[in-house]
Amino acid sequence: MAEIAPDRTCVLTTSGPGGGALLGRHRVTIEARRIIHTISGNESGSEDFGGSGPPLVTWFVPEEYSRSDTLPLTAEVNKGDNKIDFDLPINGG
Repeated sequence: MAEIAPDRTCVLTTSGPGGGALLGRHRVTIEARRIIHTISGNESGSEDFGGSGPPLVTWFVPEEYSRSDTLPLTAEVNKGDNKIDFDLPINGG
């Protein structure tokens, strides 16, 4: 698991910082999204968070990359330092 940095890079970890990944070939999923709680009008007519509808999800990378059954990505992890690039479409630039 890794968080995406502002420069669109990430460092994989399994058990904490510096944990790394197990050696070998792995399936990879990439989930880059923002979840915003719905906004609803309150009695005074102004908008307020906490609406009763579902949250609004914005996908930065198309959703199919987040599921291994729709678009399987793989990566080979070798001993030592590894740099693995994925050329993915970015929604909204």
